[in-house]
Amino acid sequence: MIIQLRWLGALLSALIAVSVVAAGAELEERVPAELVLGVENSWAPYAYENGQGISVDVVRAAYSAVGRSVAFRSRPYARVLMEVESGALDGGFNVTRQASTERRFIFGATPILIANGSYYFPSNRVMDFEGLSEIPVGTRLGLIIDYEYGDDYEDYRDRFFESRVGRQQQIVRMLMAGRIDVAVMFDRVASYTLQSMGLPKGSIVRGRVHHSSEIHVVFSKANAESLRNAEDLDLGLKIIKDSGLYADIISGSVSLN
Repeated sequence: MIIQLRWLGALLSALIAVSVVAAGAELEERVPAELVLGVENSWAPYAYENGQGISVDVVRAAYSAVGRSVAFRSRPYARVLMEVESGALDGGFNVTRQASTERRFIFGATPILIANGSYYFPSNRVMDFEGLSEIPVGTRLGLIIDYEYGDDYEDYRDRFFESRVGRQQQIVRMLMAGRIDVAVMFDRVASYTLQSMGLPKGSIVRGRVHHSSEIHVVFSKANAESLRNAEDLDLGLKIIKDSGLYADIISGSVSLN
């Protein structure tokens, strides 16, 4: 009898332990772990150096709408991409969707924003062209390290002398100093950069629109949860768009910082 009781006690203990583990696994499945996302640190007003900005607010609000917790890590853009690709970060933004990035990352269906980029020139040497094919061979072109400028740009990039730098302010200074002939900058970013540098709008001159980019959060192919994380973001974006919060964030009338 004593042996049977001991055996029964051991069996009950084992069953309880299995139940606790199963309950913990079920709870973990219901409550996803906190997401860790990288955000670039030089694309104000969408992403400031301190890890805040319009795109950060959009992502935070979207995940909050579906009950997800997010931690943000501010990094240079090139490092964000590298750490997402390696799996050190769950995801990162602000990334243009094009063939080169689709090969490296997982995308959701919905961009977090649409941004227009234009050609910018020194104030004393403005060129006029409608597209990449009209830019003279050998033109000195200023761009940001590892930024994407659309699939069309990849077809023409060998025609130009690229100067890639890490910050928007460097692009503006190179234009003003005549070290480059033209740059491609996102319009809202260019306006903010001039203002933050204390420069008048006419310090550089905007030309025609170069491209319109769908800006996304991308997710690591090394993370088994990336598809779910992308789907949750898509759902959250729909919720905040339907509520009107998205439009308020994009316009700058609401800040979640």
